[in-house]
Amino acid sequence: MTAEQLSEMFRSDDARELLAAGVVLHRRGRFAQASQVLERALAKDPAVGTHDKAYLYLGLSYVEQDKRDRARLALLMFVERAAVRDVTAYRTAAAALKKLGVSGTKCASTEPVELRW
Repeated sequence: MTAEQLSEMFRSDDARELLAAGVVLHRRGRFAQASQVLERALAKDPAVGTHDKAYLYLGLSYVEQDKRDRARLALLMFVERAAVRDVTAYRTAAAALKKLGVSGTKCASTEPVELRW
């Protein structure tokens, strides 16, 4: 992605377009740019954090930049708040959190859960 394309992307008002660009930048190893674009996506529409993997990629980008506190926060937000149906994404987030020294929390609920088939 050229500087001109990145500048054009920052002008976008579409959070999903920004999210897609952030994921591409992350996969290409451009972690600082990825985190900037993902932050912008979340600022435009916080729903991309709960309905998509914005917090996951943001956290992983922060890990690569050694921004440990920000990485922890973003990954915890993904694990605790996202409604994404992707087991691999949660395992990736959990593994990254473990490397950051964050252990998993156990569910404190004692209420019975009714299962329906």
